[in-house]
Amino acid sequence: MQGDAPRPPEDAPEHAPDAAMAEWLELACEGDAPDPQRFARERGLPENAFAARAGMAQWLVGRHHAARSTPGDALPALPFRVGEFTVLEPAGRGAMGVVFRALQDGLERHVAVKVLDPVFDYGGRSRLRFLQEARAAARLAHPNVVSVIAVGEQDGHAWYAMEWIEGESLAALLARRRSEQRTPDRDWCRESATLVAKIAHALQHAHDHGLLHRDVKPGNILVDERGEPHLADFGLVKDATAATMTHSGDVVGSPAYMSPEQAQGMVD
Repeated sequence: MQGDAPRPPEDAPEHAPDAAMAEWLELACEGDAPDPQRFARERGLPENAFAARAGMAQWLVGRHHAARSTPGDALPALPFRVGEFTVLEPAGRGAMGVVFRALQDGLERHVAVKVLDPVFDYGGRSRLRFLQEARAAARLAHPNVVSVIAVGEQDGHAWYAMEWIEGESLAALLARRRSEQRTPDRDWCRESATLVAKIAHALQHAHDHGLLHRDVKPGNILVDERGEPHLADFGLVKDATAATMTHSGDVVGSPAYMSPEQAQGMVD
């Protein structure tokens, strides 16, 4: 974009800088961080203040890229077996591992299997936490939570299996709607409010069982073919009812969606 963008109107949303920072961080995590000052200028935001915030966030982006520098390199070649599942093909990434589509023996149904990426497994502590917290998530039974159906460890690889949701992530759905330049209408607003309410109830269900998700974002919400949302990826869940495997000061979660307390390592 050439030249300065017009300043936003006086009634522009007060949360615009936070939304812009989330957008900038997401681009940075994908390796395509734009110049902060130009990015702020194009959105009519104070350039120096935005650049200062972006500078403070750079260390999070650095840690994110370091953790993902060699994703999946040490995982078995496809197809491979874990428990009663034949792992067929990659289907995405989670907070601490790779998600695959797999086939369950006997039932002949597709499931999602998440395998802890060895790049995250520092001295085995991450593997123990991954297994402990996946087992905790298996306690949940809610229509808007992706069910964990099996947890295990095989050949040094920690994994857990979940129900397979046919559909797309909320992140993909939002990106598609943005590309369609669809103007929000009453039906869209009602649909959005209903989706948020269902995920809020799902989170409350988890909290009632002593579990904190710690990585809620559009990419971790799956929307099935009926439009029902499902909270997924409990790889970073904290079980408040058990001894934590997270050390004080550990930073967990996705940088663009972290609370300030998480980003500063103030909460485990």
